[in-house]
Amino acid sequence: MQALIDLLRKAFDLGTFPVVVKEAMNMAGMPVGPCRRPVGPLKEEARRQLAGVLERLREAGYLPSYAELAKRRR
Repeated sequence: MQALIDLLRKAFDLGTFPVVVKEAMNMAGMPVGPCRRPVGPLKEEARRQLAGVLERLREAGYLPSYAELAKRRR
């Protein structure tokens, strides 16, 4: 568990705090929308890295699977 949390903690260095948190929430299936100005969007490479962290959390059972998210949207 500590290793997973460490991955998530390090992900906060991928951009400014609000954009990383909001992007992670959006990717995790909790749509909160984009950050407001002056905060810009997360860079594409940072998005890929964040997606990798969230996928590890998903594989460990700490986030819902994509199939579960699709069911929720119906």
